[in-house]
Amino acid sequence: MTKPYFCLVLLLLANLWFYNQGRSQPVSAEFDLKKYRKQIRKTRRKKNKEFKKSDHSPIPQKARKKFRKLAYYPVNADYRVTAEVELTPDTEFFEMTTSDGKVKQYRQYALLRFTLKGQQLKLPIYRSRALMRIPKYRHYLFVPFTDLTNGETTYGAGRYMELYLKPNHTKTIVLDFNTAYNPYCAYSTAYSCPIPPQANHLAIKIEAGEKQFTKSK
Repeated sequence: MTKPYFCLVLLLLANLWFYNQGRSQPVSAEFDLKKYRKQIRKTRRKKNKEFKKSDHSPIPQKARKKFRKLAYYPVNADYRVTAEVELTPDTEFFEMTTSDGKVKQYRQYALLRFTLKGQQLKLPIYRSRALMRIPKYRHYLFVPFTDLTNGETTYGAGRYMELYLKPNHTKTIVLDFNTAYNPYCAYSTAYSCPIPPQANHLAIKIEAGEKQFTKSK
């Protein structure tokens, strides 16, 4: 397995609970806010541990010695929204530019429509040509985005989320910005990270999820 694929698999495993939330749980009266916050904090602690100790951590080894934890916004359920799913089956694959000038093949799978902070927003989601060939990840969807916090409190080039959306689950899905995380490029220039397309810019501050990474002094 190549380095980029291995890193992506690590991200999928580290955020598995988040993906299950997006795949199967609508916002409802049965939503357990206390349990939700507890689980997110638990998952964040696990990720901190992996980034500190794993040989495959994206944080350079020298910086890892002083690394303590990633920075996050407080968990805020207001950023967990129900999005309408508009499938876009006729779209073709295109080249998404990466941070090192290379390209990766993606196809827009659907358009998500949702309301956040009183604003009606939309966000395209994508399928990776490479991951479509791996049975385990054939329902994996890539959700890159930029917003008005970039370069201030969050990574300047945007952040990512993932979803799993099976063909028979096409009406609504939970989109949880508390799960937003930094590309590996936020920690090291050794990685090639897709740059969110202009269509994935949200003209709003998404004050949820992972913040800008700063090296410990």
